[in-house]
Amino acid sequence: MMSATKSNLFAIFKNGCAKLLPITNLITLQKRSLIFNISMAKDKNIVHQYFKKEITGGKILVKVNPIHFTGNELIIDTSGELHSRDLEFDEQIFDDLKQDGFIEVNALEFNIYLSGLL
Repeated sequence: MMSATKSNLFAIFKNGCAKLLPITNLITLQKRSLIFNISMAKDKNIVHQYFKKEITGGKILVKVNPIHFTGNELIIDTSGELHSRDLEFDEQIFDDLKQDGFIEVNALEFNIYLSGLL
């Protein structure tokens, strides 16, 4: 029996049995003479995590990709000017953000600033 790891997360039910199969870029399933193509774009199906910290000169918003430990930082100063940079993190990023006073928030504010709507 396979154990569930990052590469073995897709369960397929066939003939009443569940099997864990490795995720690939394209999995073709055949069930009742129908073929379903399931595209598993691992890099596009990531749920990013967002953090925010208010500072005297404005605010800092951070987006973290929890799989690849990459992300973006937005710094918005009091005049509304936006500074953005791409970052690479280590596995302790979540502990570091918490220790630095960041709070977890949803994606809305980050994406509004990133798109230039604010």
